[in-house]
Amino acid sequence: MTADYWQQQEQLERRHYEEHYRHATGSRNAIANSLGDYMHIGTFSQSKYLKQSDTDENGFLATITKVEAENVAKQGEEKKIRCIVYFREQEKGMVFNKTNLNRAAKICGSEDTDNWIGKKVVVFLDPDVEMGGEIVGGLRVRAPKKPAAEPKQPVGSIADMENDVPF
Repeated sequence: MTADYWQQQEQLERRHYEEHYRHATGSRNAIANSLGDYMHIGTFSQSKYLKQSDTDENGFLATITKVEAENVAKQGEEKKIRCIVYFREQEKGMVFNKTNLNRAAKICGSEDTDNWIGKKVVVFLDPDVEMGGEIVGGLRVRAPKKPAAEPKQPVGSIADMENDVPF
C-alpha cells in the first residue's frame, strides 16, 4: 500500500469525523486535531475580553472588581467606547451590552457601577442571544442562586401539644 492510499484513508476518516461532528452539534465551525477530537474555532482566536468559548451554559460565579469605560475598536477603526466589567476569577474583562448592564444593575441593586464592586454574578453562555435578527448566542449575567432556606423547626414537642388541647 502506498503513501497516497494512507493519505486518502486519512482524508476519508477526517471527513467522517467532520460530518459526525456537524450532525451532532449543528456546527460548521470546528477543527479536528490529529486524534479526530473536535475543538471550537473560538479556542484559536485570542481576545482581550471574555468570549463565548470561555464558558458554557452553566457559567461561573464571578465577583466584580472593576468597571471601566474602554475603547474596544480595532486599531485604525473609529472609537467604540464600551463598559468593561472585570472579575476576580478571570483575567479578561467582559464587554457589557445594554442588556447585561440592566441585568447587573438589578442584581447589584444599583445603577451606579461604583456600587457593583464586590457583588457576585454568574457569567454564562446564552445560546438564544439574537443580533441583527440572527440567533448567535452570547454571554449574559444572572443572579447567583440563593441557598435553599432551612426548614422551620417545630416550636414544641408532641407532648407539649397534648397539654395545650383544651378538652
